[in-house]
Amino acid sequence: NSYPPSQQAPFNTMDKYEIYRWIGCDIIEWVPMGGCVSQVKKDVDLEIKMIEEEMEITFITSAGSTKLQMAYDAPSQSWHPIIHPIKTLEDIKIMTDFFNGLRYEFSAKNLEKTQEVIDIVGDDGITMEAVGESPLMAFVEYGAGIAQAPLILMDHEEAMDELFDAMQRMYLQKLEVTVEHSAA
Repeated sequence: NSYPPSQQAPFNTMDKYEIYRWIGCDIIEWVPMGGCVSQVKKDVDLEIKMIEEEMEITFITSAGSTKLQMAYDAPSQSWHPIIHPIKTLEDIKIMTDFFNGLRYEFSAKNLEKTQEVIDIVGDDGITMEAVGESPLMAFVEYGAGIAQAPLILMDHEEAMDELFDAMQRMYLQKLEVTVEHSAA
């Protein structure tokens, strides 16, 4: 979706499907976020606030809360972390509690949205979906940032193992539901 607006005419007025067809190649399309799953929270919560071109995500558990702040970059049409939620051992414990409070289940509503995308693509291409990044990549990119991640990993090895276990359990559960029900 970031490609057309940054191009010259006529491509900057085409949607991505028109561009695929103009080129003459197969359409490769991601299904909507969530695919066929929905996230269920137990004893944890997530608050998302939009403030102009910034998003603030607060992870809330009985142990406390911590925040991720991201800024939107229009040219790349993507969000970039500017304040990471994990800075201390306490933050690691909060995020471990948060991931332990999540589970995934099948969502017929999300599967319907996925089927709509599959119908649009038709026989002109393929659809695909992702389960998520590895726990380590998610931690470096969104949890602590590239500068602090190595220090936190070295200083809090046992707590980080617990966090990675919680994240991996969540990703595996999402994968199991996806494999069982996905239409992509």
